Amino acid sequence: MNSGNETLKMLIAEDEKHIRMMIKAVAVEIGAEVVAEAVNGREAVDLYRVAHPDITILDINMPILTGLEALEKINDSSPDACVIMLTSVADMDSVRKAVKYGAANYILKNTPVDEIQRLITETWEEHKAQKDI
Repeated sequence: MNSGNETLKMLIAEDEKHIRMMIKAVAVEIGAEVVAEAVNGREAVDLYRVAHPDITILDINMPILTGLEALEKINDSSPDACVIMLTSVADMDSVRKAVKYGAANYILKNTPVDEIQRLITETWEEHKAQKDI
């Protein structure tokens, strides 16, 4: 997962504590370091700007700013940000908006943990490969 001695830095933005804890466990499994945790969209944007994570896991339905609003603000300031949207519902409107605003991937919360690990790892590898082009 990590190239050389660099550890993948992750920001988790999720208002549900049990989901945040599950994503933290996934981060540990793939060798990532959780550098910040947010419980609402505004906090996610602010922490992103301070922590400069390599990858951000962003819930769509959060208070203050939605995940889509936070994604738009993060990508406005950092167009090369690697953001994976996390949601319990995959309605096509949300998926289209997430892609439009620059999401690198979209994961349903009920996805098995090993599949979440794989999706995060593959998304990061694809993101790095695109940056190297």
